[in-house]
Amino acid sequence: MKMEKILNFKQTYNFNWYSIVWVLAFLIILYLFSNWHIDTQYIGIVERKSHQIGAQESGKIQTMFVKIGEQVKKDQVLVMFDISDLTTQLSQLKKELVSLQEMAGAQRNLYSINAQRVLLALDNEASELMDRLSLVEAKSTELVGLNTEIERLENAEKAGLGYSRDLSTLILKRDALASYLQEQGKDVEFQKEQLQKTRKSRKIFETTNVDSISKLLLVEKMDYTESLQRELAATEYRISLRTILAPCDGYITEIFALPGDIISSFAPVLTVEELKPHFLDVYIPESSNLEPETGMEVEIFSARDDTYNTKGTISFVHPGFARASERVSFRGQVFWARKVRVGLPPNHQLIPGEVVNTRLSGNINHLLSIINTEEN
Repeated sequence: MKMEKILNFKQTYNFNWYSIVWVLAFLIILYLFSNWHIDTQYIGIVERKSHQIGAQESGKIQTMFVKIGEQVKKDQVLVMFDISDLTTQLSQLKKELVSLQEMAGAQRNLYSINAQRVLLALDNEASELMDRLSLVEAKSTELVGLNTEIERLENAEKAGLGYSRDLSTLILKRDALASYLQEQGKDVEFQKEQLQKTRKSRKIFETTNVDSISKLLLVEKMDYTESLQRELAATEYRISLRTILAPCDGYITEIFALPGDIISSFAPVLTVEELKPHFLDVYIPESSNLEPETGMEVEIFSARDDTYNTKGTISFVHPGFARASERVSFRGQVFWARKVRVGLPPNHQLIPGEVVNTRLSGNINHLLSIINTEEN
């Protein structure tokens, strides 16, 4: 009886020992599986956009308006290069342009005064010609009257009514007047033609814009003025090339130079990281049977906290397979996958570069149209 108890104890003891060993082995396998197994089917990486920016023209940094960690707005001035040479040039150009414009204005006034003088001279010339023609016409009328009076007196003398002492005087006056009209008659037609030309010239001059005449006379100065204006605009543009603006809303994450440093054109001066990501990339391994489609809804799970979980919409499916990002590899094991771009909702709280888990459903989400609208 005692021997039987001993054998039963040994069997129970051995069974318990083997059970413990198998349980421990199973737990070890679960642990190793959880640590070595990679569930690549739903892994995604939130996009991270960093902009390394610099000036488009070389120069010396004069002022740095930001520091690392500072939040900036799009088009905010971040860095100003030394522009003293350009501001001096700009001031000289503006002074020269103002001086030239004042000179051109004075010359336009002079041309306007001269134009008025020309009009007045034409008016005087026309008036003189009209007076001459009027005088000739009056003398012609007077000659007709004298001839009539002389003829009346001569007829009276022939009729025996006596001789008038005024007859000889009238004859002398008539002959002098006839001689004058004969002399003036040579120029009457010329004077009439000259009067028509004067009137025509005045009409043309009167209807012509004086400013257009001034511009024609100031062609050379106008060309130089336009050259100055182009140089002025080019100098102002060069000033903008020596100014670094924020390309987007974000944070300053790196600064590569300090005030006083001489930087060549397009060399990076600082880095701006966008404030809020708009997409994440999901990697679906080639062994998966999942067929992603544009517009498909995607559930996103953050490893930091469940409150950061959200949903997105597939906006682009890569047409082929490629090596997945090293961020989703495990112990150097990089798999081949199909990359899917997922648009994030505006109110998400994911961090740029964060690795998340995702689950793709078959539902087509209307969020895609919202994302496309925001991009446009």
